[in-house]
Amino acid sequence: MLETTGAVQDKVEDAEFERMWGNVQTQRAALRRLAQHLDKYKRLTAEGTDTLLAIADDLTVLCSGQEASRRGSDAPVAGLDAVLGDERELGETPRDMDNAFKARSLKDAVLAIKDAVVPAAVDFNLDPLVVRVVEDRAGEFPSYDDCVRKRQTYARDLDAYVRKAKALGDAGLDNDEARHKRAQLATARERYERFNAALKAELAELDATRFSYANELVEGLHASLQILHEKSGEALGLSRRDFFKE
Repeated sequence: MLETTGAVQDKVEDAEFERMWGNVQTQRAALRRLAQHLDKYKRLTAEGTDTLLAIADDLTVLCSGQEASRRGSDAPVAGLDAVLGDERELGETPRDMDNAFKARSLKDAVLAIKDAVVPAAVDFNLDPLVVRVVEDRAGEFPSYDDCVRKRQTYARDLDAYVRKAKALGDAGLDNDEARHKRAQLATARERYERFNAALKAELAELDATRFSYANELVEGLHASLQILHEKSGEALGLSRRDFFKE
């Protein structure tokens, strides 16, 4: 199995190939990290909105004047009844009522962010525009491992024939065996050089296309974040208005 980092080692040296393969491996490692970070971001976003909803619920309980035990610790606050509660506990001023409604409105806004905004940002933008692009791109790399292994085999064969031909030449032999070895060497060299050139062309194209798809990922992430922040701001803006005037 090929290592996913580091130079390919063989005795037929090609610095250009080593550089290209190193670039591809760097790209591959970046995609692997990107996939992990995207998964973490999605998980933390979901956990964050769940936590915000719990916080908003606690604030609603405080502003309603009701203890959690009176409605069950896990029961949701139920509309105006929960906000208003007992008039004696709620308070008598419009400002008290306004604060209670604002707390409930904040919870509704956070619930909208959780149930509508986050899915719009993640499920309908981040996933198709970023996550799946990363997955598809990463899926292209394993096939190149097989190609590099094949190149290594051709390089080792060429090196072996070079050594055999050199040994015959050093011995001053020019018989049928020597001519056969030289023919084998020519075939091995042509096979290696043809395959090596084709593989380098493929790797060069793979490396060059990273600029275009990386820009797609940037645009996709930007679109997802813009939806998340703009729509969250719109939802939260509604919770800031005054419901009652003194």
